[in-house]
Amino acid sequence: MLPDAEEVGQLINYKRLFHIFEKKTKLDSIEVTQATTCPSTTTVSTTTGSSSNCIGVISSTPNWTGTFLMDNACYASSACCCLYNLITVNQTAAYQIIISGYATGSCASSGSIVSFTITTQNGFQAGYFWNLEGIRVQLGRDNSYLSFVNTAKPYCSATALRRS
Repeated sequence: MLPDAEEVGQLINYKRLFHIFEKKTKLDSIEVTQATTCPSTTTVSTTTGSSSNCIGVISSTPNWTGTFLMDNACYASSACCCLYNLITVNQTAAYQIIISGYATGSCASSGSIVSFTITTQNGFQAGYFWNLEGIRVQLGRDNSYLSFVNTAKPYCSATALRRS
């Protein structure tokens, strides 16, 4: 018997949680020996090496602007309305961004370019409604990825990795 959409969504979430736990466990074993400050970020030297630039470290300032590549976690389900392939994020005001990309799945805008204007007053988190569903967008604290969490259908959630 094949799992239903809810079971698939739960399996995807368990896989993501395991992956996060696995990364956290590995990070917990690194001993920090020195820290220096970069513009709005912190560069950390460890016993296993150091980061001499400011990539991949926690930032105190969100940088939403860029191009991101969506994973296929969301549009693998025909019950979802998702962004796919490359998306762009542009800052239009101090606390406002526009996310643009192609839509796919079970939405009227499937196959078309869609844009969402979003307020980012919470820094690394924002939200919007699409296809009558709430979407929470979380920018990674290292500014390297976006998580799109569908609050109504968790199995329609996805991640996008920064390309530029």
